[in-house]
Amino acid sequence: MISAGEQEFVSCNKALVNLLFSEKDAVTVEDFLEIKFSLTKALLHYEFHQFETDDNDTISASDFAKSMLSTLQFNQAMTYLKRIGSIELEGRVSFDEYVAFAKFIEKCDIIKMKIATYRYLTFSMLRELCDDFESQDPFCKAHGIKISDN
Repeated sequence: MISAGEQEFVSCNKALVNLLFSEKDAVTVEDFLEIKFSLTKALLHYEFHQFETDDNDTISASDFAKSMLSTLQFNQAMTYLKRIGSIELEGRVSFDEYVAFAKFIEKCDIIKMKIATYRYLTFSMLRELCDDFESQDPFCKAHGIKISDN
């Protein structure tokens, strides 16, 4: 359980104000999006490290699949967990891949559009969407991230 008192919130607010307005008269959209991504990445770091990591700071593909539970509706969670348990997932996922996939999922409208068009989504269609995302996303390009098939 994580708890924070009023002092922690005050400190956090001061830090946020300093990040936003440090030596600036105005905040640009780019500044705001950078701060938003930094906060998101910090939360993802915490989330990622709730799973067991190895010496290379990666999590299992199974743990990665379990991390996706938060994106589902409650009534879908048990079905999803059963599916995860019934298939053998191999491979490891790095933190940068974890962040890249989270950014990809934020763009789920692209996935929904494909499913609405074809009424299904094959692995190759998802792979193509990932490849397109990687080639355009600044984080993926800056870190050389390729979302693995795992």
